[in-house]
Amino acid sequence: MDNAKDLMAIIDGCLAGEQQAWAEFYRHFGRVAKGLLYRWGGFSDTEIQDLIQEIMLRLYKGGLAQFKGTTIYEFLAYYKTIILNAARTYGQKRGRPPVNHKSDFRFAGNMPNNADFSDQLEVWDAVRAWLLSLPPQEREIILLKLQGLKNREISQRLKIPQGTVESKYFRLLERLRRTMEPDEC
Repeated sequence: MDNAKDLMAIIDGCLAGEQQAWAEFYRHFGRVAKGLLYRWGGFSDTEIQDLIQEIMLRLYKGGLAQFKGTTIYEFLAYYKTIILNAARTYGQKRGRPPVNHKSDFRFAGNMPNNADFSDQLEVWDAVRAWLLSLPPQEREIILLKLQGLKNREISQRLKIPQGTVESKYFRLLERLRRTMEPDEC
């Protein structure tokens, strides 16, 4: 995918009933949903996969046809609402607290004009892969910090010393910086 136009072409193909377009849609937008669900926290990997399937099914059964916008940014705002509603419904059925989406990234607000959305997806994929490579406790520290929790709160929730949270978080940020730096050849 080269740009937002290509992503809108995928959506148009899905609306026309093209199976290849649905496969591409799932490949590109499934990871957007996965990233948001990880960022919002509180879902296991299995639950996230279940939610993504539920979201895709909602879109396939008519949710995509209800989209009336014309730009990728309008679609992403619409898609984010579908993801949020699916996550809330899933959590409510299981007696969970509401999804914390206040710390999420703002699609259109943070994207420069004419941004190459595919490049941004690649960055999110790299960050997600890095997160998934972490041991569970370290991943949880990062996700809880992204939700806005303080070190003391994370310490209490994970039942580890506050100093451990602080040092692990610092080292994790350094590792992420090194991971995301371009290779120098």
